[in-house]
Amino acid sequence: MKIMTLMGGPSPEREISITSGKAVSDGLRRLGHEVLEEDFSIETYENIRNLKPDLVFIVMHGSPGEDGSVQGMLEILGVPYTGSGVLASSLSMDKAALKRFLSDSDITMPSWFWVPESAEIDIAINRLAAQGMLFPVVVKPTSAGSTIGISIVKDEDELEEAIQNARKINPDAIVEQFISGKEVTVSIVGNDNPIILPTQEIIAEGGFYDYDAKYTPGKSEHVFPPDIAPASIYKAEEMAERAYIETGCLGFARADFIIGNNGEPYFLEMNTIPGMTEVSLVPDSAREHGWSFDELLKRIAEYALEHFSSSVRKQH
Repeated sequence: MKIMTLMGGPSPEREISITSGKAVSDGLRRLGHEVLEEDFSIETYENIRNLKPDLVFIVMHGSPGEDGSVQGMLEILGVPYTGSGVLASSLSMDKAALKRFLSDSDITMPSWFWVPESAEIDIAINRLAAQGMLFPVVVKPTSAGSTIGISIVKDEDELEEAIQNARKINPDAIVEQFISGKEVTVSIVGNDNPIILPTQEIIAEGGFYDYDAKYTPGKSEHVFPPDIAPASIYKAEEMAERAYIETGCLGFARADFIIGNNGEPYFLEMNTIPGMTEVSLVPDSAREHGWSFDELLKRIAEYALEHFSSSVRKQH
């Protein structure tokens, strides 16, 4: 096939997107495809119209590639693309919206609240008290990945700076109860009948899986199987699958959890376009499952075409 690898764009995660995109391009070429590399820009719409790829493999992290915007553009063009559609992408990208959406789904999440752009710091402090949340807490931009703009806040004095830091990335923020425990990630592939790949525990140098630990070889360890009770892992996988299906995810995604010291899994977020670099989590889980990186790419492309064909049949 003629496949366009769509990467880059204006997101703060641009550089890691390009690294992921180059790795995907190399893998697709090894599979025998003609690969067109596209760094997303204002010209991308016309480039796709003119080049007419058989498939667009989206490897953009953050907005506009992961929030449904690029997916909507490709829907208008009628071009098949990898990963989730407009609604699931938009919902998963907005952490507050996703938490609200899944609140009735029997998925355990840390206590949290939304801090809109207009909110003063006093409002956040009052919400903490009203919800019985104790320090430390985690402050995050509502729409960002790769732990960009995230802070672990130990006391009230640090809260305002953390919220301002998050607002540099996104106007709104969320404040979430810090859960002491072990971080695990559940990788999922497929459409209607998703496959749960082996769950891995993440052990970061320094104890915090930040941007540097995510993307620097040797700064984090991915452990199979996790040194965690199997019942806790099974419960996390069950929640991940439920979130994937209920949100309407397609192709592949990654759900992140903290397994609390009490053994309870707490769902944190869903990544609909997770990293695809040499140190990324989904390719690691695929290898543990017995799939090479190229086999993973092949399956993601097949899931995209399967869904596109199904959608075309329904329209006619």
